[in-house]
This record gives sequence, C-alpha cells and structure tokens, in this order.
Amino acid sequence: MAVKTDISKAYDRLEWSFIHIMLEQMGFSLTWIHWMMQCISTVSYSFLLNDEVVGRVIPERGIRQGDPLSPYIFILCAEVLSGLCKRAQQDGTMPGIRIARKSPKINHLLFAEDTMFFTTSGESSCTSLSKILHDYESASGQKINVLKSSISFASKTPPEIRARVKQQLGIDKEGGVGKYLGLPEHFGRRKKNLFSSIVDRMHQKSISWSTQFLSTIGKAIMLQSVLSSVPNFAMTCFLLPISLCKRIQSVLTRFWWDTKAGERKICWVSWEDLTLPESLGGLGFRDIQIFNHALLAKVAWRLITAPHCFFSRIVLGKYCHKTSFLKIAPSSCISHGWRGILKGRDLLLQHLGKAIGNGESTHVWSDSWINPEAGIKPTGPVFLQNIDLMVSDLLTRETKEWNKIRINQLLPELSAHILAITPSCLRGQDSYVWPLQKSGQYTVKSGYFSAQNTNHQDTRQTLLPANFDWKKHVWNLHTQPKVKHFLWKVLRNAIPTEISDHIFLHCSFAREVWTFGPWNTPTALLSDTPLSTAFLATSSHGSCGTSGSPEIREFLRIDKSPPPQEVMAQAIRSMREWEQAQPRPQYPVTGISPASEARYGSLPPSTILCNTDASWKSQSAGLAWIFTNQEGSEVASKGISLHHVSSPCMAEALAIRGALLNAASLDYHNICLRSDSQELIRAINGRKWTIELHGVLSDIDSLVFSASSIFTFCRFEFTLRSSNGPADRLAKAHISLY
Repeated sequence: MAVKTDISKAYDRLEWSFIHIMLEQMGFSLTWIHWMMQCISTVSYSFLLNDEVVGRVIPERGIRQGDPLSPYIFILCAEVLSGLCKRAQQDGTMPGIRIARKSPKINHLLFAEDTMFFTTSGESSCTSLSKILHDYESASGQKINVLKSSISFASKTPPEIRARVKQQLGIDKEGGVGKYLGLPEHFGRRKKNLFSSIVDRMHQKSISWSTQFLSTIGKAIMLQSVLSSVPNFAMTCFLLPISLCKRIQSVLTRFWWDTKAGERKICWVSWEDLTLPESLGGLGFRDIQIFNHALLAKVAWRLITAPHCFFSRIVLGKYCHKTSFLKIAPSSCISHGWRGILKGRDLLLQHLGKAIGNGESTHVWSDSWINPEAGIKPTGPVFLQNIDLMVSDLLTRETKEWNKIRINQLLPELSAHILAITPSCLRGQDSYVWPLQKSGQYTVKSGYFSAQNTNHQDTRQTLLPANFDWKKHVWNLHTQPKVKHFLWKVLRNAIPTEISDHIFLHCSFAREVWTFGPWNTPTALLSDTPLSTAFLATSSHGSCGTSGSPEIREFLRIDKSPPPQEVMAQAIRSMREWEQAQPRPQYPVTGISPASEARYGSLPPSTILCNTDASWKSQSAGLAWIFTNQEGSEVASKGISLHHVSSPCMAEALAIRGALLNAASLDYHNICLRSDSQELIRAINGRKWTIELHGVLSDIDSLVFSASSIFTFCRFEFTLRSSNGPADRLAKAHISLY
C-alpha cells in the first residue's frame, strides 16, 4: 500500500528548539548555527489595517513563508523523518516494497511537505509507520493532516484489512483518484483523458488574455513563456499521446492568430513553419511532441550516466536486468512511463558517443568514439578474432599510449583521427558524451534542435532570394520588435492580401512614399522587382542601412492617407525616437589587471609555484613548466615535445598534467599551478570536462581531487601571458625541435 500524507501548516509549526538540535546533530559549526537561528528567531509580524501598519507579533516557533532560507531549513528537518524511515527499513519493522525482484526496496519518498510511504498492510508495518509519524510530530511540532491524507491499497486487498489499516493510521480517505506533484496518482489505459486538464488550463489562460488585446509581440512572449510551459512538468515524466499534442497545438495556434475568443481567423502560416528556428523563417515556437521527446531524453541520459543512483537502480532493476538499456526493445506490456523513457533514449542514440579514458568499456566497432561530433565509426569487414575488440586493446599495456602498429593494421584509414585522441594515463573511466554540446552533457535545448533538424531537412523558402538570411536581414536589425515581426509577416505572405508587392511597393502612393526616403539609389524600390529583392537592395546600400529601412515601413500601419512626404517623415521620426530611447551599449573591458591575481588569497608555507605553457603548430606541441619557490627562485623546470596533439587547448592541458606528474615525482605536496589559458583553468576548477579533453582532465582530477591524492594543497590560477614569459619561451624552444 501507499500512504500519501499532508502536513498541516508545514512552515508555521516547526519548533525552533528542534531546528537547533537537528543542525547540531548534522555537524554544522556552532557559529553557523547561531547565525541561522538569529535569522529564524529575530522575526516580528504586523497587520495592515486600512493601509496602516499596526500591532507587533513576536512568534516563538515556525519559519517564514517566502524567506529564501525556509525551504532549505524545512528540507533539513525532513531528513529526520527520512532517517526514521530508513532505520525502520533496516530493522525490518517497515521493510517497504520493491517494484521488481532486481530493484531495491523503497519505503518513503519526500518532496517538500508532500510525503509518500510505501509498506505492506501488515499490522506490524502499520504500527511502525504510526509510531514514526507520532515521534516526528512530537519532536518537530508538525502535525499530519489526516483529512487531506489518503491510502492507496492494492486492488486485491480485502475490505477487512483496509478497515483495520485505516483505523490504525487514523486516515479514512482512500487515494488513487487524486494528484501527486500535479500528476494523476493512477494511470489507466486511456491516457489522453488523464492529461485533458492540461489543455483546459491552457485554454482558460488563452481566453483570459484574448480580452486584453495583446500586441503581436505580447502574444509571442505569452505563448513562449507561459502557455507553452504549462505541460512541461507532465512532459518530463510521461509521453503525451499524439492526439493530446495536437489539441495543445490547436490551443496555441488559435491564441496566436485569433484576436477575440470565438472568432476564428485564417492561419496564414502553418504551425510546422512557426516552430522552425528564426534562422529558417519560423518564429521559434515550441513543437510540443518534439519537445516532449527532448525532455524524456533527459531522463534517459540520467539512466545512462548515473546508473547507480536510486532512481536508476529501481527502473533498470525492473526492465534492464538482462539487457543493456541502450539495446532493450519496447514490449507490449511495459508501463507508460517506461515507454516514454525509451522514446527519449531513441533520440539520444542518434548522436550518443563515447569519450575515451582507459578504453575498457568502449567497443571498437559499435560505439561512436573516434569522432562523435562527425559520427565517424569504423567499418568492416571484421575478422572473427577482432569482433569483441575494445579500445583498451589498442593501447600499450605499460604507458597506456596508442599502439600505432596495431592501429595501422586494423584501422589504417582512421589512424590520424585515433592518434589525435589523448587517452587517460591513470586509468580514468570512459564516459558517454552528447557531442552536440561542447561540454559533452545532454541539454534539452540541444536535443530539441537535433530532433527538429531531423524532421525538417529542407526548409528554405523558394520564393526568397538565395542570399536571403533571416537572422541578418530581419531578426538582427536594430529596430523595434514589432517591426521585425511585421517584416516577417510580409516576407512569409502572412498579410491578409494576395498582392503584397503591389500594395507595399508598386502602387502609385507607395512609389511616391519611397521617393522621399533617404536612399542613395532608390531604383530597387521604384522598379517592378519583388518585395524581398527590393528589401535586400535597400538593406545593402541604403543611407539609413538595415537599421533604417524597416522603420520606414511603419507607414503601412497608418490608417489614414496623409501626403506621401509626411508618411515618410513620420516613419523616420518614429525610428529616431526609438533609437534615442535605447540604452547605450556597455562594452566590456578586456584583459585582467595584475592586481586581480590577489583574489586567490594567500598560499600555505613551502608552496611551490608552477608556471605552465604550451606552443602548438600543425598537430605538434612543445610543453613546458617551471617550478619556483615563493621568493621567485627557480627550483626545477622541464620541457618536452609531442606529436598528434589535436589543439592548443589540448597542449595546455597536457602541460598541466605533465607538471602535476613531475611535481608528484619530486615529492611536492603544496603546489600552485598557473596557466595563461583561462578557459582551461575554469574547466579544471569547475570540474567541467569537455569531450576533447576528457582523458587529460580525468587524470588531472584524479591527481588533485581524489582521496588518494598526494597533494595536501593544490590550486589552479590564471595568469597573464605577459607574466608567463619564461615558460612560453621554453615551450617554443621545444616545438622547434619538430
């Protein structure tokens, strides 16, 4: 059975003494605890009566609603309840349930003040759960609201057992028809009826906005920021039915084109074209079905990259105890949630790659490891004895470098690509990577665009000139957003007229208006050329440039018919007023002053300073590092030459790794490394590995941040190139050897 509990006045009933004891038991510093308690206890409340603040109430318990500290304090207090449940699971009094034989048991889930308990309906389990709740209430001051709590029983639970459990727990309400975290608790076969509330909420919001006469820009913002975000939480968990996606799309379409509720207007551009990126002639609206797949791919990515987390162990224990998650096929009897995860996995498999560490978990022939960005894979035929070959078999046993002889025997056409990869020399693990991101980590944005590009291979508008660029000629113009959207409508023929060229260019009134424009060569506007061609001509050599010509088209919004010269003058005035109202751009100051290096703080005594640098040219690199003491005297230095180095950043990373290995051999325990590669220093300090640098950065991470590190103190700092002259000269001297 599952027991869903609700805490009455969750924030208001927390006892301050309980918070203090809880923080002490968790091992926080007494000074820090004092700070936290001062933030919690020095609170007073007043009343607003007839616009006047009156009275003063000083509370003696509770934490404030809206305080940014309150959610964290509440979650820390909930750890006490979680600890009681874990102890009951360990001693067997409340063992919990498991969804499959290979999955771990679970007896509770916590999300803020919402709590779910899972246990058997036996008398001892119910007694244990009741005691846990009672003990937690007595210690913390919180109270379970039995009127809002509910119990969900298994379908075959007898009525007498149900009655006994309700009496033991004091909860009369049975669950199953409500919601948990905004989603239905139970699912049947007809999924679209369960998610219909999403469409209803979106429809109600769109109707309420329709009465406010929003502008085109206002509609675009509300559609992208609010309406499209309503189903996001449901889409992160479940695969929405196609019919439901179409209903959501219909709500969005009607909101975009209609001006009033109940008045259906013509959709001049299809929704598929509206969801295209702005660079391809769309508006960047969200394709609901593709976005659903991209969100589910995030869940699949967690199962791939974190298979030992609690969620992964539960799900993979049920469905993947015999077959790998990447290879398992969907069956007809799987749950709706698992079907959605497999849909997200299929999106990942289109680009999924491997970054090489020690090569022991990467298959030579089936995994994309040579160049995941380009999708390069080895091709056969493969000899029988090499079918199960792993990448580690292509490395030497002693130095963990590439075995060039064997690579040239097996993959001669790919040897240059393979030798450009730098594996780990300290047996770092291989890692799955998403090659569409430089960091190698999957993001919903990159997954969405990859799926969208797959569905829309050829989206160029044949009516536009070949050199037309939507970004350059429309969206990047320095002009008002409403003018950009109006230009988009004109160029996409989304204006309710069939003769746009005549109305905007070729009629007698339009020709007179354009003659008063500040053009150097107005012939493109006065000829019988199409509107898009004339627009390109005025954007390329008009005296107002690309920032001026769109504003002049503002005359199209004037309902009256004043003299043509006044129309042009009014458009120019509108353009200049808008430009004057824009804030002046703030250009960043480049470079880092030497005084900024003091931000790193003081160094421990006997710390060795190490300046590293690299010089790179045509796949060859010279690496150098110089050790000095804090007085500036050189104590050691070294320079080496390497070949098959993929990039300058890789050379800089190899220099740092070489310096660390050399420092370890020299028995330096306190070291401060300095490099003039700011990007690399940020990656090391942030422990954010890129695909290219995976093997080297994993070695650096192992040398410095692992529990077995020999370094007592290690710091990575960015230094100016002008301060790194000796290391730079030594590196250049060694690259000249090639």
